[in-house]
Amino acid sequence: MNAHARALFAAIVAFSVALAHAAAQGQPITGQPANPVAASRTDVPFQPAAPIPAPAPVQPQPAPVLLPPVQLQPPPVRTPAPLGGWVSPFAAPAAVPVYITAPAVAPVPGSPAFMPYTPSAIVPAYYFPVGFYASKYFAAMEAQKRPISFEPNYGNFLDRQTPLPRAENAAFARPLTNLLPAIAPFGDTDTAAVGPLYYGGDARGDAVVGTAQLSDPTSFIPSSIPVKGQPTFGLPQAAEVKTGTTIGTRLFLESYVTTEALPATRFFTQLAGTVDSNGSGTGRMPHLFGQLKGLIVGEADTFFSDPRAFPNTIDYAGPNALVYLQHKLIGYLFDIYQGPTAAIEAGLSIEQPEPSVTPPDPQNAGLFTSRSQIPDIAARARVWNPVWGHFQFASIVRSVGIENLEYTTGTGATEIVHPASNQQVLGWGVQCTARLHPFDGMPVIAYDLVGFGGSYGRGITSYFPDFGDSSGLDAVFDDKDQLRALPLSSFFMSYTHLWTERLRSTVVYSQVDLKSFESPDLATSPYRRGRYFAANLICEFDITTAGNDPKQGIAFTGIEYLFGRHELLDGSYGDAHRVQLTAGAKY
Repeated sequence: MNAHARALFAAIVAFSVALAHAAAQGQPITGQPANPVAASRTDVPFQPAAPIPAPAPVQPQPAPVLLPPVQLQPPPVRTPAPLGGWVSPFAAPAAVPVYITAPAVAPVPGSPAFMPYTPSAIVPAYYFPVGFYASKYFAAMEAQKRPISFEPNYGNFLDRQTPLPRAENAAFARPLTNLLPAIAPFGDTDTAAVGPLYYGGDARGDAVVGTAQLSDPTSFIPSSIPVKGQPTFGLPQAAEVKTGTTIGTRLFLESYVTTEALPATRFFTQLAGTVDSNGSGTGRMPHLFGQLKGLIVGEADTFFSDPRAFPNTIDYAGPNALVYLQHKLIGYLFDIYQGPTAAIEAGLSIEQPEPSVTPPDPQNAGLFTSRSQIPDIAARARVWNPVWGHFQFASIVRSVGIENLEYTTGTGATEIVHPASNQQVLGWGVQCTARLHPFDGMPVIAYDLVGFGGSYGRGITSYFPDFGDSSGLDAVFDDKDQLRALPLSSFFMSYTHLWTERLRSTVVYSQVDLKSFESPDLATSPYRRGRYFAANLICEFDITTAGNDPKQGIAFTGIEYLFGRHELLDGSYGDAHRVQLTAGAKY
């Protein structure tokens, strides 16, 4: 590890220590949902019996302080939220005030009337679940002593929010239906309980028509667009119908283990599958992790990403400038600050390294293996508010390299022995993303969303969908046989407008630039730039069932136009146009 790598690694360690110290000074978010529906025994695993406290000694109470008459405002009336879309917990206060004519008594510290800071400073007491929310889920999480997160639900079409871990293991306001009741494996519900088991997800089908033959017919990735000179350049895409994709058809499974000594431990699994028009299918498990308080272990979203910022595209891949990657990691999330207008959450993780380096000897590429000497180290901080949205700042540092065992080429007088070697170079990246609701209270555009963000770094291509973990463009050998990490920059902008409660549209533009160079080790001219544009119209319908145990659900359909361009360093490029239709349901 060179001097730059050691210095940056030391900075990351110092940053993590500082965040941990700040977390120790902060107060965790613990909220009480207003007006929760009383949960049944199958929803709430147990309520530990509180010991009978000893009689407290009588303390002299300070004399009450009389305050002048005050004018109070009643809780505001909330505007009905769009289906599956943004839910703003605030509204304009009522016009008719309510007066208290008698003098009020100031709360005395230590008395029940004096309350320390709680998230009600951010989310008022009249916040209550509406639309695609579930009160029973709130009540069960509260009974398991799990705090409720009041982060805004952006109503993302592909719902990348539900699987995310949150500080203090807070529960997200998206319902997961009770599949199995809680069980007490040791026969004592006051000692330990497992469950209940919740489920949720979505299923959908898609039809795709396009002008270019991409490698994946339902994920619009600019780097897979054929360019001039390639065999499939100019050929239209064959019409394709799918009943799901790696992210389109999913099943969420969530459960908890609760003991008397430890808080509720969350176990989250996401199963995803696809069935093609020819009957073949595949499946995967993008999320499989456990969380105790702020500690996360397992297969989860990299901390160098912001799934909350993803715009509402029908396309499964989404903008090429945004990172969406799950792999093995160990991370910790914690609250740094809670105030009347914002909250700050931070996290640090060590993650499975997956570098992709082009070998210096293409004829013997199979003898080389991309390697990292240290795990990838990611850190992030998120500033958020349930009304105006969030900003997130993230960074990553990694070791990017390649190694080979000793091997021999040629014979006789031309025989050359290549010694075993390992070369490493520093990779790093920074990222800023945001999803904002800046027009709250304004006519026509009150529920509209604005998203934007950008990234810059070296040796981080394997985190972006245009490259993956096999592009070989994290680092390349130059003409002096020196390994160089390639600089990458990216940005995106998006806008979502709600035409009616059921109808909405999103427009997004995204671009990735790679400062590559012509290397003798590359068989073709390398990637230079990828452009992505999408515009859609989506309609959603409430299909929640009635009765004593209603099942919440939303049916949807939509159409999207996509345009992409793939540019190489030598100036050649290819364009693609696509129209994608979708229909399905969330449950």
